[in-house]
Amino acid sequence: MRASALLLCLCFAALEAGAAQAQSGTTLNGVYLAWRASSGVSTPEQEYMTFYADGRVYHDDPKEGMAVALDWTRACRNTQCGSYRVAGNTVVVRWSSGGEQRFEIEPGGVLKPASSVRRFRPLAPLDDLRLDGIYALKSASGEVMVGITFSRAGEFREYNLLPYTNWVMRGEPGERQRLVVSEGAGRYTIRRNTLELRYSTGLVARLMISVPPGVALNGNPSTIYVNRTNLTRAQ
Repeated sequence: MRASALLLCLCFAALEAGAAQAQSGTTLNGVYLAWRASSGVSTPEQEYMTFYADGRVYHDDPKEGMAVALDWTRACRNTQCGSYRVAGNTVVVRWSSGGEQRFEIEPGGVLKPASSVRRFRPLAPLDDLRLDGIYALKSASGEVMVGITFSRAGEFREYNLLPYTNWVMRGEPGERQRLVVSEGAGRYTIRRNTLELRYSTGLVARLMISVPPGVALNGNPSTIYVNRTNLTRAQ
């Protein structure tokens, strides 16, 4: 067995062992968002951590939301994965790379990394949320770059959503490239941060959806994120 293959096996064995350990105590289950400054970027960048009830953690957002089982083999190729345990008001994460990170649990379930001022805030799962209105991202000149219209009856119509959110690269690119559309309509559901779009053509696409912390969840939030794309409600 090659050294790289052996290392991968050992990493996943460690994740499974951590999962079994976490199940015996308190666990977390959800997606957390923090903002971090980045050199050369004027606006803060989104940083995600996703905790699973089986004791595993993924240092990113699940690209199809939490209603879809994460492909750990694919997800961990280029992103940190690990296991965690909760001890009182502390979350201890052991990354597959061998490093360890500690978080303090603050009121509201907010996670504060040790020796850091940023906070990871839990995102609402949005179970059974029904949206009503147009959400879009516009260019500086006012051109609609990507948009989607929702109805409370569960219908949607979108423009350029799958290409703009890089849906093709979230799965098997060859297969998805044949299926991707530049616009379409159908029916939608939202559950556990998964926006499921069932197109009238038969295509089914699932994307991560969230409402930023601090934005009111009144059925028509002013902003939603779809695979990290900030869409603002137009009407």
